[in-house]
Amino acid sequence: MPDLLDLLRNAGLSPARHGAREWSAPCPRCGGRDRFRLWPDRGRWYCRACDRAGDAVDLLRLLDPALTYPAACRALGIEPRPMGARRRPAGTLTWTPREEESPAPFWWYAAGRFVAEAHDALMQNHERLAWLREARGLTPETARRARLGWHSRDRRPPREEWGLEPAADRPRGLWLPAGLVLPTMNGFGSVVRLAIRRPEGAPRYLTVEGGNQTPLVAGDGTAGAVVIESALDALLIAQEAGDLVKAVALGSAVGRPDLGAHKLLTDGRLVLVALDADRAGAAAWAFWRETYPRAIRWPTPRGKDPADAWQAGLSIRAWVVSGLRAAAGIPSGPAVDEERAAILEYDAGLPREEAERLALGGDNP
Repeated sequence: MPDLLDLLRNAGLSPARHGAREWSAPCPRCGGRDRFRLWPDRGRWYCRACDRAGDAVDLLRLLDPALTYPAACRALGIEPRPMGARRRPAGTLTWTPREEESPAPFWWYAAGRFVAEAHDALMQNHERLAWLREARGLTPETARRARLGWHSRDRRPPREEWGLEPAADRPRGLWLPAGLVLPTMNGFGSVVRLAIRRPEGAPRYLTVEGGNQTPLVAGDGTAGAVVIESALDALLIAQEAGDLVKAVALGSAVGRPDLGAHKLLTDGRLVLVALDADRAGAAAWAFWRETYPRAIRWPTPRGKDPADAWQAGLSIRAWVVSGLRAAAGIPSGPAVDEERAAILEYDAGLPREEAERLALGGDNP
C-alpha cells in the first residue's frame, strides 16, 4: 500500500500525529490547517474543510492536478483499473465496526496515574472549573463524575514510561501538552483513551498515543442515543438528559462507532445524529442514514454544537426530548393521548410513567 505520509512529505508538507492511527496536515487543495486527516493504516484521507476524501491515487492527483488517473497509478506502482470497471468514488469509506484492543497494561497504569493527578489539580482549580461551567455548561459534579482533569504544563516523558516503543521520528518523548484532560474509561473504570484539549494552538485536541479509539459514552438513559462529536458536548447532554439517553462522542464528524457503540446504536434505540452544524457534519449524515435505520439528523437549532446552543439559551433537555419525539414519529405540540404515550413506551423503551409525562408535555420545548 502506498504510504500517504511519504506522499505528503515529498510534497513539502509536514503531517503530524493526531492519535494512535490518525494524522493531520494542511490540506493540499484548500490549505485548511488541522482539517485534513489521514489514516495511513487504511490508506485513506479526508478533508473536513473542502469535503473531499480518497485513497493514495486520489491524494497524488490532489497534489498534482495535471496527473491523469493512469499516470498516478503508474507513479505509485498500481495497476490501473480497466475503463468501465467500477471504482469506489472518492469520499466513500468502507466500514466495519471494529472491536478496539485494550491498551497495554503499562499504558493503563501510566494513564490512570496521570488522570488521577490531573483530576485532583482540576478540582482545586476554581478558575478552570468556572470556565467549564461558563463556557461549556458543565457543573463541578459532572467534572468529578467524568474524572476530567487539568494538566498545567507541557511534558514529554520518555515513551518507555508509558509502555511505548522508542520512535525515531519522536525523539523528544511522548507529548503530554498542557490542557483539559478528557479520559475515556472502560466498564471496569480503567482509562482506555486519553485526549487533551489545548487552550490554544493546533491541533486543539490531542489523543495520547497508546490508547485506543473507544468513543466516550455518557448517560444512563434507554430511550435513545445522541451521536455527537465532542466529549464535552456528550457530557453536557448526559448532565441535562442522561436519564433519557446515552450520548456517544466520536471525536470528529468522520469518527465511527467501535463494536460496543455499534451494538448500543443497533439495539432498537432511537438515534439522534447531532454532529456539528457545518459542512463536515452534513457530509457525514449519509453514513448514519444508511447504517442506522432509526437515526434522524438532529443538529442543534442554534450554534454549531450543544455548547454553542447552551450559551445561546437553548434547553438541552428540551432539544433532546424534541428529538426523541421526532424520531418516534410523534407530532409536535402539546396535545396528548394514549397512542403517543404508547409510542414512547414501546418504541423508545421508556418506563410507562416517564412516557406519559413526556407525552403530556413534560419537558416541553
